[in-house]
Amino acid sequence: MFNIGSFFEKFKDYKNPSEEKELAAKVIFEVTGILLTKEEVSFQGKNLFLKTSQLKKQEICMRKEIVLHQLATVFPQRLITDLR
Repeated sequence: MFNIGSFFEKFKDYKNPSEEKELAAKVIFEVTGILLTKEEVSFQGKNLFLKTSQLKKQEICMRKEIVLHQLATVFPQRLITDLR
């Protein structure tokens, strides 16, 4: 028989998308010192898109490996493989 508790188990680690964007912006700030808003950050599949100036993107991409590693520790359930 189907147990309702097992159905809701998959929603246990669900986070609000707005909170995820804020956490990603916070990680980027801690690594690079560049302050982003949650509107400048978006997730699409395995990619993290940055909607900001080219100068900020270049500074973040210079520390891309460190940012990706920190994001993997903050979001263990979400595999982020690239920054764009």
